[in-house]
Amino acid sequence: MRYYALVLLFALVPAYTLQAQKAQVDIYKIKVVTVVGNRLYGTLEAVSENDLIINTADNRRSGNRLNRLKLSSVKRIVLRRRSGQKSAVQGAIVGGLAIGYVVVNSTPKNPFRSPVLYGVNLALAVAGGAAGGAILGNSISSSLSRKVIRPHNRDREDANEHLRRQLEPFTYSYQIDVLNRIQP
Repeated sequence: MRYYALVLLFALVPAYTLQAQKAQVDIYKIKVVTVVGNRLYGTLEAVSENDLIINTADNRRSGNRLNRLKLSSVKRIVLRRRSGQKSAVQGAIVGGLAIGYVVVNSTPKNPFRSPVLYGVNLALAVAGGAAGGAILGNSISSSLSRKVIRPHNRDREDANEHLRRQLEPFTYSYQIDVLNRIQP
């Protein structure tokens, strides 16, 4: 029986190649604090040798409003992933499974009068656990996915280069360039 199930499993696997990870671009929200104290919000678009390019439009579809900012005028940069959806979904899965496990294990001690009541209780408990897990996952990821970048020692001549190297992997243009090199 196990042999037939294994053969059926492999027969149902699609013939096309499967990817381990989806090729996608992570868009990072950015908050830049300048030496003067001004704040600029947007998405990190690109970084050149002397400039930081930030898209201050609300979303990519509404057009680009690109602002250039000198790297020498940057005091602090805070980066966050644009979408917290992945962590909210993971939190919902973990929360639903955890509460479902607790309900299933506590049922033999306190049995229900009918299977319908058991099903309703289990469904409501899993839904509540999923909602709580989604909220918790989203709040945890927003605090953990934040990255603060500060320029090192402004007196050195390579301070701009050091800041550029720190920021470059998070830029939209760099990630598109890497994906174009990888894909056939």
